[in-house]
Amino acid sequence: MKNLPKSEFVSHLIRINKLDACDFDRFIFFQGMLFGSEKKWWGKKGVRGSTHEGLDLCFFANTGNEYFRLDETVNVPMLYDGVIEHITDDFLGKTVITSHCFEGEDQPALLSLFGHLNPDKNLQIGDDIKEGQVFAKIGGFENQKKILLPHIHISLAKPDLLPPANRLEWEFLNTVDRDVFIDPLYAVSPKYTVIEYDHQVDVSKIFGFILLGGIIWLGGRHGHHQHHHKRETAGDTAGGSLDRPGRAVRCFEYTLRAPPAVAFGGKPG
Repeated sequence: MKNLPKSEFVSHLIRINKLDACDFDRFIFFQGMLFGSEKKWWGKKGVRGSTHEGLDLCFFANTGNEYFRLDETVNVPMLYDGVIEHITDDFLGKTVITSHCFEGEDQPALLSLFGHLNPDKNLQIGDDIKEGQVFAKIGGFENQKKILLPHIHISLAKPDLLPPANRLEWEFLNTVDRDVFIDPLYAVSPKYTVIEYDHQVDVSKIFGFILLGGIIWLGGRHGHHQHHHKRETAGDTAGGSLDRPGRAVRCFEYTLRAPPAVAFGGKPG
């Protein structure tokens, strides 16, 4: 479904979290992070139990081709104007389900499902919400045995093919026909690169550093490695959430050795 209304989600994410201080350029995806993929992108990879019903946002690169990752201090903006319909547990945090209606009969209503989050404490069912409004942070995974890194999961679904939104749970959604879901890439419309690592590489070990209060640098320019050091590179105040003022967000350089990768890029039309 390529005629989805375009959202300024990426611009909001950059602005709210001051990612321009890191010279944000594009998202980095593994194949398993994309809609419809049968692959896992975590641990030692392998095959999912069912095809991926959404899009996972975790890694990005800057204009200098340095790799970063979003962490659990990152504020998450809403994709479209809508109404909060349901907040439910998922296996890494909470999922916020929102209904979106659009002007014009040619664009049907949608549901967005933002997963693996820590919703704002003031967020309530029935709240009106605007595109770009912060409603959550990325969930911090307290169980360190989990090898899946903190990230934003976005699904879009056709509400006319589902029960009422307030009855939706992942146990049920994991079993429905995949035609219920729509590729969010066309709505988010990011600049991106898709990379693939050797199947024996454990992504959680390559990208596994967590630094509260900032964004984590994953490696040097593509094909190069850095000496061991940590250096604060930028800092600014990010936008607040529903009831809190801004906070300092900083970018830190780290010395992580990225394995060889095959990369190709794109931007949905």
